Amino acid sequence: MPRPTPGLLILDCDGALIDSEIISARMLVAELAKLGLGIDLAYVARHFLGRSYPTVMATIRREFGLDLRPRFEEDYREGLLSAFARELRIMPGVTGLLDRLAVPCCVATSSSPRRVEMSLRPASGTGWEPSPSPRARCHAASPRPTCSCMPRRGWRSRRGTAS
Repeated sequence: MPRPTPGLLILDCDGALIDSEIISARMLVAELAKLGLGIDLAYVARHFLGRSYPTVMATIRREFGLDLRPRFEEDYREGLLSAFARELRIMPGVTGLLDRLAVPCCVATSSSPRRVEMSLRPASGTGWEPSPSPRARCHAASPRPTCSCMPRRGWRSRRGTAS
């Protein structure tokens, strides 16, 4: 019996399409060091990789008894976006994968809209340019309030509109 073809492929963003996780981890280590907390990248990888920001912060508060200053999140996020602008790259092989896909796809992430915009910039110039539609955004009632999804057919390829 032939395998059914999926109607949609939903791709993760951070650490799958873009190489963002190491940058995020380095920025977290640096911001926490400013507060006197010395954790390393190995600790972040073991305990925080793939976790939401609120989960990470709750763990830090609980495990280390750290009272984070009111501007901690804002400073962390600003530093992160600045680092993304300098260092963020698309993962090796992703452009070729997208070119070979025969089914519609989209990118899904729980990141904030501002981070999504910055995260998808590396796709510019690869032949795939994100063109998010407001209709593709949804807001969930959860601790992570934003979920963004950019449909592939809304992305423009150098060869024309992708289908």
